[in-house]
Amino acid sequence: RWWLRLVLKIRMMKGSFFCLFLLVSLAFCGYNWNGNFASHYPTKSCMDLIKLNRHGNNVTAVKITGTASVPAGKVTFTVNLMNEVYGLGHGQMAQSGYRHPYWVPVIFEAQTEDRFEIRDDPNRPTSPPGQTRWGRNTFYRHFPVCAHDETKMEGQSM
Repeated sequence: RWWLRLVLKIRMMKGSFFCLFLLVSLAFCGYNWNGNFASHYPTKSCMDLIKLNRHGNNVTAVKITGTASVPAGKVTFTVNLMNEVYGLGHGQMAQSGYRHPYWVPVIFEAQTEDRFEIRDDPNRPTSPPGQTRWGRNTFYRHFPVCAHDETKMEGQSM
């Protein structure tokens, strides 16, 4: 494996920040940021589903299931990746009923290819100033799925 030989050579060059950066970049090379992910939003009592689409360094997340503020089918965040595990972008927020939508600055940070976090970027201002910030959401590629649709089961005994 050519990459393993390269990693061993780099490890021999102890103390170099560049070597550390290269090792981290190699470890996360080639992540597939396409597919469905789920997160527990603070405004919902269940998991919210999104679909990620990656084109080059740009990742867009579209809601599969909506919230009271941002409905299904709308973009929930966009990110420009700096590398495979970190990026900066904007998350969409709105008042209930998808009124007065706006974008807030967010940070994308991956723990693994199957788990990443979107969180508020406190170093960049909101637009317009003073708007609600994003908060923090962890998204998972693998998640439990309910066996039935609870909205259709209301009023029926199980």
